[in-house]
Amino acid sequence: QIRIIDIFQEIIKLNNNTLLLLIGRGNKTDEEELRVKAKKLGILGKITFMGIRDDVPALLNAMDVFIFPSLFEGLPFTLIETQCNGLPCICSDSISSFSKVSDVIKFKSLAETDYEWAKESIIWGKIGHSTKSRQQVIEAGYDIDLESVKLAKYYISLIEKSK
Repeated sequence: QIRIIDIFQEIIKLNNNTLLLLIGRGNKTDEEELRVKAKKLGILGKITFMGIRDDVPALLNAMDVFIFPSLFEGLPFTLIETQCNGLPCICSDSISSFSKVSDVIKFKSLAETDYEWAKESIIWGKIGHSTKSRQQVIEAGYDIDLESVKLAKYYISLIEKSK
């Protein structure tokens, strides 16, 4: 999340009427490092540290864009949930391309500047939530109700074959 602070500083330069919601929690040292950096940059008052939450869908509804400049990720289900919500996402290209299951994801290189990330985030934040991405997520195989039925049928077929 430290890179998000740098990107957010650039976003504020382009649009001062902006807030950053940080959801989740690393270890206590990580959060303190984020707070110190934000205070040093003079933007701490524009950041809300949300911590662990059980109302993530409502928070995603309140956002304009989801920024995910992650260094190391396989298939982050956070992005699947975000796409299901229809929230535009700007993600690092270090994330598996398998995580893109809808039209609301844009991959960016971590080598690009914080300013470039900020500019892209503002552009994508104006798009609004997609109404078709939820269906795209379902079609990609991420609907628990549909997939659990398929899995149950598969297990039943294995049992029947073994008889």
